[in-house]
Amino acid sequence: MSTTSPFTVLVNSSDGFDDCWQPFFTLFKKYWPSCRAPIYLNTETKSYRHEGLEVVCTRVQRDGDDRLTWSQCLLAALEQVDTPLVLYFQEDYFIQRPVLADKVRRAAAYMVENPEVKHIQLTKLGSSGPHEP
Repeated sequence: MSTTSPFTVLVNSSDGFDDCWQPFFTLFKKYWPSCRAPIYLNTETKSYRHEGLEVVCTRVQRDGDDRLTWSQCLLAALEQVDTPLVLYFQEDYFIQRPVLADKVRRAAAYMVENPEVKHIQLTKLGSSGPHEP
């Protein structure tokens, strides 16, 4: 997929959580209508379409392969991404208010200009540490 965005939106999921996809993408479209980044939905075998969004399903599980672990599925999805950055979501990271798209764009530009920056956390959610080097 050709894009001018420095990042791909990766929604990490699995086929067993397909009941979350419709509400996730409904809220995504509502609260980030200006998003022009590629959107990948990590699935094992299932496909999904959402009106008004171009969602690419990774479909990482190949016929005849042993069932992939969660980590193997994520790595296989990342291999499909062709942008320098990934904006990571899981299927239950429901957006609840309008995305500050300019801040996301500036954060991505900063990371591209400063490759030593490996991570920018855009929400207050997640582990606050303590972290060791």
